[in-house]
Amino acid sequence: MWRWEWEELVTDEVVDWFYRNAGVDVPQAVRSPQVPAALSALLHAVGGMPVAEEQPDLKALVEVLVDEACRHVLRTTPSGPAVPGVVLLPDKEGRLCAQATPVVDVNATAAEALAALPAIGPALARALIKERRTRGRFAGPADLVDRVDGVGPTIVERLGTTLSYGPGAPPPVTPAEPGSAFAAVVAMSRHADGPADPVLGALDLLCSVCSAQPHPASVGSRPHPATTGRNAPAVHKADGLELLENGYHAALLDLVRNATRSVDVCMFHIALGGPDHPTRALLVALGEAVQRGVAARVLVDRDRRTDPYRSTVVNRPAVELLESLGVMVRFDREDRLLHSKFAVFDGRWTVVGSHNWSAGSFAEFDDVSVLVDGMNVAVAQVSRFDALWASAQA
Repeated sequence: MWRWEWEELVTDEVVDWFYRNAGVDVPQAVRSPQVPAALSALLHAVGGMPVAEEQPDLKALVEVLVDEACRHVLRTTPSGPAVPGVVLLPDKEGRLCAQATPVVDVNATAAEALAALPAIGPALARALIKERRTRGRFAGPADLVDRVDGVGPTIVERLGTTLSYGPGAPPPVTPAEPGSAFAAVVAMSRHADGPADPVLGALDLLCSVCSAQPHPASVGSRPHPATTGRNAPAVHKADGLELLENGYHAALLDLVRNATRSVDVCMFHIALGGPDHPTRALLVALGEAVQRGVAARVLVDRDRRTDPYRSTVVNRPAVELLESLGVMVRFDREDRLLHSKFAVFDGRWTVVGSHNWSAGSFAEFDDVSVLVDGMNVAVAQVSRFDALWASAQA
């Protein structure tokens, strides 16, 4: 058995790889000395237990782990332009007055820009950066107060709407070319208040997301599949289970309507009838979710002409409606039977079982599914979905 510390993987060769794949020219003078520490923190979040039966190719291992993190962030993290905000600043007589100011993204801004904010300063800025890098993005002002010692309600009130936390535009489509996912994260993370080094800005974004949603191998202290050359044990603990029989359709509709970041649907059959068909409500809700910034993907079966399932015929109307609603949708490969029926919401809730999306399955057949509350299960299913999606036909 071969063991290592994640810091051992952050070699000069590995760091150079990130700069080559950043998609921008980063002069030597701009390269930040903080990059190795940020990269090490990212590997801790995404990598699982650092142990393998044989010594792996360390550089290749880092590339696999970071590419996995990049694709997760590109699929689930909204981005968008800043809008003007308001901050309370003292006037000549010392009274606090509201003044217009550019919004500062608390989840992406560099330490120097955070330190320049009223009542923050260098020490609090460093504490804020460390907290988001190790425990994930801040959800809002209350979350910031709870997690960063020294940031209290008075400071948050004084900063007013200077700090932003909410989503913006939908995330970009995940690139398919090796190494290009990191360049896409660099492009998404760059803004005026970010670090001068775009690689550091991208790594900070990756850390803040992946530390809050670590790989199941990290949570369970098991080797990541990339470290062992084979699949990790397919056993994932859940926080809660709910049996869905007659209430399946209502539960799915509620989950879609309440999704805030991502929805991935893998379905054998999606049958679409007339205006009152129950499937139509689910598909329309997916389109509405996309409009509010949710990254939604749907994968359905495509059968061969010699197969008896009629999947292509059954699924075609639903595919066309989803495309018209702006939902990303693909047929699976013809040479593989996609018999799975599962959906994952916001990287936390997974619905899996025997239900197809059809009127018969919703109300007539003896189908049963379960709603699983558990990030480990969700991340594992999304990883499976990603592999199916990558090999599918658009």
